Parts: sequence; structure tokens; C-alpha cells
Amino acid sequence: MSSRLYHNEVPSPRVLVVDDERLVRWALCQRLRADGFEVTEASTVAEALEQARTVDAAILDYRLPDGDGISVLRRLHEVDPDLPVVMLTANKDVEIIVDAMKPARPTT
Repeated sequence: MSSRLYHNEVPSPRVLVVDDERLVRWALCQRLRADGFEVTEASTVAEALEQARTVDAAILDYRLPDGDGISVLRRLHEVDPDLPVVMLTANKDVEIIVDAMKPARPTT
């Protein structure tokens, strides 16, 4: 099928998947693509911020080699406060989980 849009088609939602574990990232991307999403992948904070320009949702791992998913979450929400984001973590630290749920503070 052509990538051109016809009058009755809508573009696929774009999802950014950020995880440094290749197998986890692959599994998430495969599932999303199978469900019709357009997927962009990143394994670091730097890659995520480069890829995050035009996404409709994001799935972010907490621990990344060059930072954490919360910093990506904050940057994404500075641009679009209503962007749906799913945070993934194996961490059981309640403070980290609570911090991830706090709204981004506007920068002045």
C-alpha cells in the first residue's frame, strides 16, 4: 500500500518508544506496529529528544544510559502538556514513581 493518504484515510498515530534494553524495545515496537501504529525508537535520552518532535504518544523507560525517562517526560510535556506517556520501570522506589506522576513545571 502506498504511503500516500487518500480522502478516507487518516495517518497512523506516531508513538515514541524509549528503552535501552533492545529486546524490550523490539517487543514493544513489534506489538505497536502490528496494531497499526507508526513507531519511532530511541535507546537514550539524547536520541529520544531528537526523535520526539512529532509524536502522538510515548512509552518511556525510567533508567537510561545518559539520564532518565522523567527528563524526557518533562521535555515532552513542555511542548505538549496533554501528550499521553506511559512510564516503564522495574524500580520499586515510591519516590521515583510519585516524581514521574508530578506535572511538568513551566520553565521561566
